[in-house]
Amino acid sequence: RSTGVPMVTRIHGYDLYGEQDRLGFIPFQRQLIESLARAFSASRAGERYLQSRYPDLADKLSIAYLGVDPPPTTSIPSTDGIFRIVSCSSLVPVKRIRLLIEALHILEERGVKFEWTHLGDGPERASLQAQAAVLAGRARFLGQVPPEEVQAFLTRNPADVFCNVSSSEGLPVTLMEAASCGIPLFATDVGGNNEIVDDSVGRLIPHSCGPELIADVLADMAEQSDLTKRQWRRRSLERWESTFNAESNYEAFAGDLLNILMENRDLNRQSTRLDSRRETT
Repeated sequence: RSTGVPMVTRIHGYDLYGEQDRLGFIPFQRQLIESLARAFSASRAGERYLQSRYPDLADKLSIAYLGVDPPPTTSIPSTDGIFRIVSCSSLVPVKRIRLLIEALHILEERGVKFEWTHLGDGPERASLQAQAAVLAGRARFLGQVPPEEVQAFLTRNPADVFCNVSSSEGLPVTLMEAASCGIPLFATDVGGNNEIVDDSVGRLIPHSCGPELIADVLADMAEQSDLTKRQWRRRSLERWESTFNAESNYEAFAGDLLNILMENRDLNRQSTRLDSRRETT
């Protein structure tokens, strides 16, 4: 602060929701925001959360969506009667992959033809693979995939739905990547998920869902007409283009930063004039 250079930060999810932190709060969150020229939440839900906690700091709070670049091409649907489900996350408790596997067990019992592929690694991998063993070849864990290769995978392989069943989120980049590929989306209503997922692009379900509801909704998606599935794919792509395109979002963010610099310069000039007047007096 002593340099006079304005500071900004982005706030996502893990550094936003105090009740989700292992301590039950985010240390020095108020002091951090007070020290900044602006705190940019990655979701509108995050901005509202901070406004409710620190209404006196509302002038320092803004929203700036993240975004992803366009993939080389769009995803293709399955054409062999198999419903292909994709997920991508760290294998940690908050992502609730265990809950998704429970739902897949139910789909298996109902005779739904599906395949599930998960991109990502983490401390729960061994136990989750053991849980999914009964699904045999219908469950694949690909391990850690470099971020720059996620879109390539999504466009090289058929995908009928992209799933996020987390108990807490900011606004996942993985959902943006799937939307950019034109894949229908399925997510729990946590954090900013409802800012990218709704019934026009797939399905949004309550955060308190159990495996039965997840299985019911996935089965319903699998049984929808080809027309509905094409509409989901088109609207998912449109959602990315209108709201989560990296080029337009980061251009807008750069404009915000320039405005902050200009405001800071004007404040410094005013401060210099005031100091000069005091010295003259």
